[in-house]
Amino acid sequence: MNLKKGESSMKIDNNIVKLENYLQNIDKSKKAKDKNEINNSATKKKKDSIQLSYEADKGKQVQDLLKQMPMEREDKIAEIKSRIENNTYNIKGEEVGERLLVESMLINKLV
Repeated sequence: MNLKKGESSMKIDNNIVKLENYLQNIDKSKKAKDKNEINNSATKKKKDSIQLSYEADKGKQVQDLLKQMPMEREDKIAEIKSRIENNTYNIKGEEVGERLLVESMLINKLV
């Protein structure tokens, strides 16, 4: 698997943008739903119901989104092992640092 310079970070950046947009849409939907429920509660009779907390609902939606993301770990591991065995594995510290920062930002957005 040969990656062009910047290709990996572009995929990560693109996934982060998609995830941020997705989370913003969830927030907007939740606020609209809450407002609608407040307006409807005054005019309707109370019924027995169960409702997941906002955080649980948001967590489930994020989990579903993450399941849809491609997992390329096995191919990546095999490629790195091969490159190490052939003494062709060279990685720049700057790339590692950038990747760590991006993943940290993603995790902070999810928490």
